[in-house]
Amino acid sequence: MRFISHLDVLRYWERSLKRAEIPIKYSEGFTPHPKLTFAAPLPLGFIGENELLDVLLKEDITLKDFTERIQNQSLLDLDYISLFEVGMSLPPLPTLVKRANYRICIPSKTRQEIQSAIDFFSEKKSIPWKEIRDNRKPKEYDLKQVVSNLRLSDFSSDVEEPEFQVSLEASSDLTVRPEQIVNALFPVVEEVKYCRTGFVLDELSTANRIWKQKGRYL
Repeated sequence: MRFISHLDVLRYWERSLKRAEIPIKYSEGFTPHPKLTFAAPLPLGFIGENELLDVLLKEDITLKDFTERIQNQSLLDLDYISLFEVGMSLPPLPTLVKRANYRICIPSKTRQEIQSAIDFFSEKKSIPWKEIRDNRKPKEYDLKQVVSNLRLSDFSSDVEEPEFQVSLEASSDLTVRPEQIVNALFPVVEEVKYCRTGFVLDELSTANRIWKQKGRYL
């Protein structure tokens, strides 16, 4: 499943919702598109455990009705976890994302090696970083300022490959990919397994909105 592209996953949900006869709202114009919006695309090769998808409907149906219609139209590995009704006044879902949480496994590294690399990273006060993607302009930032909750995952005897967890900035201003933290911890690695475990969304409040607009609370 990790090698299915984001566009294919989007098509999957569009077709599943159609089969379930969910009244999806479509855009207007020559080529109408369903109003489906993911919080963030999932990179190819990544697993997503708790992705977020906005579905805009053209008519009101209850959550119970939605659940009954969709429950038989989804695959086990591309299944819905829960459904919530949200207000139409909310900003677009992608603009609400502040951070993305990941679980990362490097099979070639031992638990002790990962812990030592995390300790070395944590002891640094600042880690200047330059990120280069394709032909885009390089981005420079302090890696320490965009990384939080970097720690070794809980280990049990039935887990063969130790993992570590990290939370990375994923806002509209800067989206840090987990490959950057792996490169910072281990400059040379062969195989890496990435899993996005969830998101941290912006808190919607009048005070927070004014703080962003004015730079101070009024």
